[in-house]
Amino acid sequence: MSKFKLMFICLIVIMFLPDTGWSYFPSLGAGARPMGMGGAYTGLADDANAPFFNPAGLTQLVKRELTAMYSMLYVGLNPILYTAETDRLGYNLVSFVQPLRRNTDAMAVSWLSFNSTFYDENTFTLSYARCLYLSPRRTKVPSLSAGLNIKILNIGIETNEYTKLDPDLSVHGLSKSDATLDFSLLLGVTPKMTLGLDN
Repeated sequence: MSKFKLMFICLIVIMFLPDTGWSYFPSLGAGARPMGMGGAYTGLADDANAPFFNPAGLTQLVKRELTAMYSMLYVGLNPILYTAETDRLGYNLVSFVQPLRRNTDAMAVSWLSFNSTFYDENTFTLSYARCLYLSPRRTKVPSLSAGLNIKILNIGIETNEYTKLDPDLSVHGLSKSDATLDFSLLLGVTPKMTLGLDN
């Protein structure tokens, strides 16, 4: 059997293996405009939602902006493991952008929260973007911008009769925090086309 056939068969087998995955900090989207575009916002990123998709896009803003969103998920979901009347699953965000110099530098502060009656995930983000190249005529094209996100991630679980019985939670604790960095680029190719890269 050729190497290609063997690799193809292995790939097919791996694709259909059952697996359990756990997801912290879900990516449910941010803002009405990016969500209306199906999340295809990395190449545009020209408003206060940019820190969530491509912080390099902050250099496109010429004035300060504030955006906020509140969403109650799965309204009427009845809890099974605890005594609250409903599980108030919420998804919230606030983002504030301050341009420092027109089309050159910008900063943003953002907060994203996914919470329920007994569980919280919070992401605090500080974003900075700088235009690395702007055309001599100071137009938006051609241009190249870079962006950086510094994120602090926090998970918290409320203490109740069920969490007291879990040996992992008693050893590892009910709250954890960590930090991460994101780097992004935005390239203005033509007045109607930009390319974005975000990790």
